[in-house]
Amino acid sequence: MVNLEKFITKSVIGEFAYDLSKKMNVETLSIHALPSLDQLRTYPENSIVILENGVQQIIDDPDRTIDFRNLVAYMAKVICVEDHTTSLPFDRIATASRDRDLPLEFFGYAKDHLGRSRLISIFSKNFNKQNNVPPKNFRVVALIATYNERDVIDSVVQHFHQNAVDVYILDNWSIDGTYEKAAQLKGIIGLERFPAKKPTQYFELVEILKRKEELSRILYGDWFFHCDADEIRESPWQELNLREAFYQVEREGYNAVDFSILKFHPTDNSFQEGKSLTDQLRYCKFETPNSLHKISAWKKNNHLVDLHSRAGHDLIFEGRRVYPIKFLLRHYPIRSQEHGERKVFDERKTRWNPELKKRGWHVQYDQLVKGCNFIKNPRDLILFDDDFYQKYLFERLTGSGL
Repeated sequence: MVNLEKFITKSVIGEFAYDLSKKMNVETLSIHALPSLDQLRTYPENSIVILENGVQQIIDDPDRTIDFRNLVAYMAKVICVEDHTTSLPFDRIATASRDRDLPLEFFGYAKDHLGRSRLISIFSKNFNKQNNVPPKNFRVVALIATYNERDVIDSVVQHFHQNAVDVYILDNWSIDGTYEKAAQLKGIIGLERFPAKKPTQYFELVEILKRKEELSRILYGDWFFHCDADEIRESPWQELNLREAFYQVEREGYNAVDFSILKFHPTDNSFQEGKSLTDQLRYCKFETPNSLHKISAWKKNNHLVDLHSRAGHDLIFEGRRVYPIKFLLRHYPIRSQEHGERKVFDERKTRWNPELKKRGWHVQYDQLVKGCNFIKNPRDLILFDDDFYQKYLFERLTGSGL
């Protein structure tokens, strides 16, 4: 074992390992060479291990594969850090893992304590895609509240439908046809006006969240998550859809999920209703680590779930165990200059409940004034492309490095 200080204080690699170890209440180790079985037994079991050139070691010496398997079986996660300038492309890491039946969970890039780009592969004894087939009756439900989101509701519902997630919609008396459009979409298991009798003067977030709490008690489902109509959620594993991902979390003994948040911005005024939301808005930023938690998904249990006390950002229930890896939340609040002006100044600020404002809620648009520019320069943002998941591996999985 080697000193971890250089990794933890100066490297996103160490920050990620240390963050995971805190969440899982285990130790973090760093080693240069694969240990023998006797050496392995001297290490703390179920630790988070950083291993230098781990995949390269078993390619150079295939006889060490058994030592690698033992290490993965003994530890919680093994993070292999390969020399990017001389070693394997990702496809060779994937091939080496598959050929040796090793549980490769994630891979990507990160910089080490010297600023060098390194290839990262993370192995976990608890991850096995082949064994991660949910039972036929395993059900995940998105509880979505809407108000004037006609232009995106079809893209959002379609995304969840493709991820084998059912959708229940509470429409807060939209006036743009959102309710009527939602009624025509596949994958909707419930649609209601809320409140049932008539619109209220203000956006009553507490009452909407209480209704979602009630729905999670009366609807059939294994997992539920609180979601807005301009959000989509993604599995952290590219191999698993959302339904399979929640089943993986359940198999590991956890009952709540946190989300890393990406906020997408328009870079021009070309957005059109009816076209793919995710294809049209591709530039984003991570929400800052100081933002509120987004622990908003939970396994149905015998305890009351409280969404409303913390504005839906950090749900409360007895025996909560939050999964240490975050899922991804892609947020699309503004789609164009015209949409931003209408949504912020006509449809949101005028509807905030003054009592909730006194609590410090509904502050996301406080700094915006009429005449502000909602169009952002793409040079100041992250392009969400096919390489995003590898480039921002640790940032999306735990928020490390932000």
